[in-house]
Amino acid sequence: MKTRHIVLATLFLLMLAPVGLADRQLDRAEILDIFKTLTSRPMTTWVDAGTIKAAHEEYRAPQTTDENQINSRIQQAIQEYQSSNNKQELTPALQKMKLDAIPFNVRHELSNEYTMNSAVLVEYDGNRFNWEINVTSRKDSVTPGASLSGNFMTNDFNMRWNGKRALTF
Repeated sequence: MKTRHIVLATLFLLMLAPVGLADRQLDRAEILDIFKTLTSRPMTTWVDAGTIKAAHEEYRAPQTTDENQINSRIQQAIQEYQSSNNKQELTPALQKMKLDAIPFNVRHELSNEYTMNSAVLVEYDGNRFNWEINVTSRKDSVTPGASLSGNFMTNDFNMRWNGKRALTF
């Protein structure tokens, strides 16, 4: 039994030895050699050319599920909007749409839980960079009700507007 403990302790120490030896300060010559290597071939991108295809899954938990806190923030947001003299929405119809959307927007911001899947494509040919994100699915726990149908002042994720995003430069 004692031999077994000695063998296990020895194996444990042997496993820790490389970690202990790797943790040292570099001397000046080693640091200068690293800088020389990094600056000898300056690059503007992290790859010369190529394509990366990826599947991305994202999850976001709600910030809070406390109804009292959510209702308090809704009332605060409504009060702030009504008392503001500098509204971005200039017509009474747009102001009503914004006011009607506030309860949903606050609830969506604070208590929405979602999962989203997307396909990501990154391409670089040496001159042009292209980054494309195609959302394949998204499920939200807080969605606008029938009373907000057609109200574009809601801050929910709209697949028609955000399902495909591309950046090229």
